[in-house]
Amino acid sequence: MGKSPPTSTPTEDAGSIVDLLKAVAQTPEATRPRLPVGVVLHDTHRLVRFIGEGGMGAVYEAVHVRLSKRRFAIKILKAMQTGSTTPYARFKREAEIATSLGHPNIVDVLDFYETEDGRPCMVMELLQGEDLESLLHRVGRLEAPQLLPILKQVGAALQAVHDRSVVHRDLKPANIFLVTGDRGQVKLLDFGISKIRDEDTVLTSNVAMIGTPQYMSPEQSIGQSADVDHTTDIFALGIICYQALSGRLPFDAPTIPGVLYKICHEEPPSLSELVEALPPGVAPVLALALAKERSKRFSRVDAFVAALERAFNEAATLPPPVPPVLTPDPEHAAAPALETLPQLPLAPPRWRPWLAGALIVAALTGLGLWLQQRSQRAGQSGRVDAAVRPAVTPPQTHDAAVDHRPPPAATDADIGVKTAPPAPRRPQRTRRPGRDEPLPQLDGGATRKRIYDKLDDSRRDRQPASKKKIYDNL
Repeated sequence: MGKSPPTSTPTEDAGSIVDLLKAVAQTPEATRPRLPVGVVLHDTHRLVRFIGEGGMGAVYEAVHVRLSKRRFAIKILKAMQTGSTTPYARFKREAEIATSLGHPNIVDVLDFYETEDGRPCMVMELLQGEDLESLLHRVGRLEAPQLLPILKQVGAALQAVHDRSVVHRDLKPANIFLVTGDRGQVKLLDFGISKIRDEDTVLTSNVAMIGTPQYMSPEQSIGQSADVDHTTDIFALGIICYQALSGRLPFDAPTIPGVLYKICHEEPPSLSELVEALPPGVAPVLALALAKERSKRFSRVDAFVAALERAFNEAATLPPPVPPVLTPDPEHAAAPALETLPQLPLAPPRWRPWLAGALIVAALTGLGLWLQQRSQRAGQSGRVDAAVRPAVTPPQTHDAAVDHRPPPAATDADIGVKTAPPAPRRPQRTRRPGRDEPLPQLDGGATRKRIYDKLDDSRRDRQPASKKKIYDNL
């Protein structure tokens, strides 16, 4: 069996890491590898994961060797070019500015030092989430309620930066980080090329172009660094809002010179034509933010954010639009359309009192007719009763020959008698002198039968006979 390999001691491990860093420092920048996971920097932070790489450096996730539960993001600057101190000065300035601001919407910088090979390191808080550039690439565009909270927090961070006489100069969606969580916090990143106004030390030449071309202001695009101020950040924030609402850049071209030409000389496409149902006040606010001349832009970031918020809120409180009323052709229209007539309160019709009076008169007339018909029925009932009672007639003589043929049977219609119950008899009047003797009081039913019999006999004899005569012969 062979010998087991000798085990390395911690001292040897530390020495091997130092040798590795020295070897990396001696390697040309173009072929220099990333730092391996597990390396301990400044005897404090151990690298555990590579996060990403940008133009100025690479970002790693690290843990504290003595406080293992605490995690950090370490940004390591790429090796400087020979004889150039500008990247290091910018990197250090970013750490100093971010540390001095101490704003909840600006990433916290906790420490700053150099590695064993001389590269600067910036220790920052570790954020969980994604930047705005990744979000727009994933969803395309944002609605106003989604954009407004992001815009308000970025505006608050920028206003704090401007109040400290600092200009960010590289505001873009990649430097706006959306933290995962219920609070929806937004963090502003990367102050590496920021500018301090009225500073004696100038890190950038007056003719150097600093920033990302698609988000530059006109003064940045022509390299006039002396004219760059806080309105430059307002111009970049206006481009971000335009892109977030429409899903496209306001100044876009296949080449960088084409982009810079449009920024300086052309107006962006109308946002109202690109976005359906855009609140009417949003486009004018963004037009002020994207003005070519600095004096025509908003003077403060918080004023720009407040104007955009008012435009969004006014659109949310407006009533739904009324559909337009079609105007008829004056040659064919005899009267205005009903939709154009004013809506006036309805007055009570004038015919209503007349109608009420007519109804009352008709009711009274109907009542009078009913009472009249009732009285007539009562009178007819009295006449029938009188016809039922036997009447005394004077005796009459007939010389006509007697007809012995049997007469036709008499009916109630022939004698005018109705089949009705007998009415109560009236009291007999007192006999007056010179009048006939009163009729004998006989039984009503028997008397009627005997009258019918006598009538039949008189008809057979062809002799007219009256009830009075028949009654006398009884």
